[in-house]
Amino acid sequence: MLHRWLGLLTGMDEIDKLAVSYGWEARMKASIKKKTYNLDEEMIDKVRRLFSVKTDTEAIQRALRKTLEDQEVQESLDRLLREGRFRTIYR
Repeated sequence: MLHRWLGLLTGMDEIDKLAVSYGWEARMKASIKKKTYNLDEEMIDKVRRLFSVKTDTEAIQRALRKTLEDQEVQESLDRLLREGRFRTIYR
């Protein structure tokens, strides 16, 4: 899904394009650490169904990864808007 943005992100260098299209794994190595959090079980169930995954851990990891990727896309689009390489069109 994010690779569709690459056509819009022409001002990005290759590392940035890889990070957007392949996620944060392209830029940083994952480190796994066992943690305990108090989370809304109903929300976790919704996220697990949304991503079609079996475990809570995988659902949380995917939701966090998606959040980071979305933020990266937003920052890239904002940078392009500031540089004048991209413009917002309202209908």
